[in-house]
Amino acid sequence: MAADAVVPCLGSLDACTLAFLEKRLQPISLHGTAHCPECAHAPKGEEQLAANLEALAELRRAAAPEVWRETRIADDSVAATPPNGPRFAAGRRQLFRRLIGRGVDEIISAAEPQASPRPAPDQAIRAGAYALTEQRELLRIVAARKDGQPFRVAIHEALPALDLRIKPGCTLCEACFRVCPTGAIRIIESSGDWAIVFQRDRCVGCAVCLEVCQPRVLNATAQFDLTPDQPARPLISRAKQRCDRCDRFFVSPRTEETCPVCRDDQDAFSAVFG
Repeated sequence: MAADAVVPCLGSLDACTLAFLEKRLQPISLHGTAHCPECAHAPKGEEQLAANLEALAELRRAAAPEVWRETRIADDSVAATPPNGPRFAAGRRQLFRRLIGRGVDEIISAAEPQASPRPAPDQAIRAGAYALTEQRELLRIVAARKDGQPFRVAIHEALPALDLRIKPGCTLCEACFRVCPTGAIRIIESSGDWAIVFQRDRCVGCAVCLEVCQPRVLNATAQFDLTPDQPARPLISRAKQRCDRCDRFFVSPRTEETCPVCRDDQDAFSAVFG
């Protein structure tokens, strides 16, 4: 299908990308939606496109009264060839390459010869630095209102963002911190205090933290403010305690005389020797 830009599936045009282009007043027209029911990606692609458009409408509503250039859904089944050839600028092509993947290159242009991949260095494996997705970076730009007002949105599966709260009953197991892939959940310690803090700008909405919370006290709020550069917010904080046996500091949901390690040792000793 001829167009300024061709993508493998319209469902791959996520809400953050479309919102970013709308905020920049870029004209966007989606062609070929009539083919969705018969596409190889259906019904998943059609459902994903609908979810992305719902999330886009939510972002547009949160940005009001800012004026965005709304995405148009063409009612034709086949897009016409642009009158003067493709008008897709190189910069925008690079943007779609990053956001949608190499499938765009295979469709837009003929395959180019690729250099042989460089061998992996023979060295120890180290954990990579925390990194955010392109969609989350674009969402930070989209959520920055010129009038300084809050950018309040409702939680949506197509938006890479969440806001978290901890209800009473947390066991301080730190599982949410350990599985967070972006560093949105961190542990801050001082000489006498311990806290789990949440940085909303770094959350990509993967919800892995919600899955691993065994007492099910970590929850996502229904509506929240996406304004960027907000300070990290404590989810739960506790004063450190000192173990009477080993003299180490520890944290616990309740006042304890001994740390969990010493209690486990005592339980094991009692189980063996009575």
